[in-house]
Amino acid sequence: MSDLPKLTEKAILNHVGDRSVRLGREYVSDGSLFDTRLQGKSIRARCHGNSGGPYRVIATLNGSGITSDCSCPVGDGGRCKHVGALLLAWMKEPEQFAAVEELDQALTNRSKEELVAILRQVFRQYPDLESLLHTPLPTAGGKRSKPVDPQTYHKQVATIFRKAENGRIEWDDLEAELQAVVEIGNDFVLQQDWEAAAAVSRGVLDAVLDSYETFDDGSGSLDQMVADCVHNLDRCLIAAGNDWGLREPMLRALFDVYLTDIRRGGVGLSDEAVEILDERTKPDERCHLADWIRKELPNVERGWASEALGGFLMDLEQDSMDDETYLRLCRDTGRTDDLVDRLLKLGRVAEATKELDKAKDHELVSLAERFVTQGHGDVAEPILAVRAKKMTDGRVFDWLRRRCASRNDGAGELEMAVRMFDSFPTVDGYRELRARAIALGQWEATEKTLKNTLKTNRRNDLLIRIALDEGDVDAALRLMESGNVHGASMEVAAAAEDVRPGAALKIYRKTAEDFIAHRTRGSYQEACKHLKKVQTMYAKMGEPDGWEQYINKVRQKNHALRALMEELAVAQL
Repeated sequence: MSDLPKLTEKAILNHVGDRSVRLGREYVSDGSLFDTRLQGKSIRARCHGNSGGPYRVIATLNGSGITSDCSCPVGDGGRCKHVGALLLAWMKEPEQFAAVEELDQALTNRSKEELVAILRQVFRQYPDLESLLHTPLPTAGGKRSKPVDPQTYHKQVATIFRKAENGRIEWDDLEAELQAVVEIGNDFVLQQDWEAAAAVSRGVLDAVLDSYETFDDGSGSLDQMVADCVHNLDRCLIAAGNDWGLREPMLRALFDVYLTDIRRGGVGLSDEAVEILDERTKPDERCHLADWIRKELPNVERGWASEALGGFLMDLEQDSMDDETYLRLCRDTGRTDDLVDRLLKLGRVAEATKELDKAKDHELVSLAERFVTQGHGDVAEPILAVRAKKMTDGRVFDWLRRRCASRNDGAGELEMAVRMFDSFPTVDGYRELRARAIALGQWEATEKTLKNTLKTNRRNDLLIRIALDEGDVDAALRLMESGNVHGASMEVAAAAEDVRPGAALKIYRKTAEDFIAHRTRGSYQEACKHLKKVQTMYAKMGEPDGWEQYINKVRQKNHALRALMEELAVAQL
């Protein structure tokens, strides 16, 4: 008799959801579930699907709940209808599940002849598995009969990717087969067979990185496999001591992970690898690592990748790199920020100024801050002021505004604030400018400039919100007639309810009618919200008959729209 926790339909429902329970019940009743087994704390079966299968289904039951998985395309996480069928079958007829031994115990109990027969049958069904006969594997005794070669595991992983590319296996099976190879390395780690564990991890990493661009689906599965291999290599490095012959290929594998991440734009694939390269390498190994970086620099695109590699090289050689070598590396890799910083610290202000003058727009502010830090802000300011005349970057205007404020140049500060507003106009920005200009006695001219710019840029929505902020509802209503409202109409209606109720009513009615015209249930629900406001406005204006006439007209005009009629009834309109 099984000692598994009792399973209830409520627990199944909570685990897989109503739909999977409903469809799972159909699978149980039509006999789609078969080969049901009880193995330790797990129940297993195979299940035919509507468009494929049979799928492998497993669920583990313990005091903390249910964990499950299915090999079907949507079974990741174990919430599919096939899992629902398995759980329902166990709840209803647990006696139909044949008790079988745990795998390790079952294999131990078989004779050599029986194991050979089992393997022959396995190889008939899965010919690809014959490669395992030539693959060093972890054994119970921890002894290997043959040396390990990373290429053995590289070929296995490459073969799995080719099968997926040719459509011979689905993504879930691809993931499972790849993970099986990774687990070989994990088992070698448990046996402290560091040489073998490193060989598996290197072979897997090499093959996964070769196919990463093609097969990464954003789910993080390949990233996790890379992380597992990197973690194993870290443990192998610690165990390898000072043996460069063992350590060099491990470090190179980690460096290749870093390179792949760099070429993809830095997606976080190599975070742990970089930490290991930084913390585990000895002084002489850091020299080798620096040489690898120098060889790769010509092969990466100038930009983020070259800057990242250059920065890594600087970290490795920070204690031994002289100033000229440092400056040359900055120029070669595009690390302008570091270049300007070092030039300023060396007192070579003229050279730093040339670099600032030819810098890209997005670099200007950070570089100018370097000048300020070193006491040369007055050198950077004219350059940014000239560049600002041809730019719309609010960060540059803000930097210049702060410079003006630091020397109490109110007029200059106002000018830069206006430029900032032009590049990124907001109501809050308008308020700040208004306060600043009033304090300087320049609001009349500034207001005219700001509003003319907004009109030119067709920002009627912002002009409306500014009018509301200034308490001018009539101006906001006039501006609405010009169009380009962009969502401001509800704000105008709310502001007009007390002072211009007729105008507010008109806006609410039009909005409700526009939603009805979209002809979706969601839009009908939104229409009802605005019809409620219409009803309120008629009551506020003392015209209850007006509301009855209007809502009856809406009903008559749209009587064929059943969903709208239902939503009106729900809203009690």
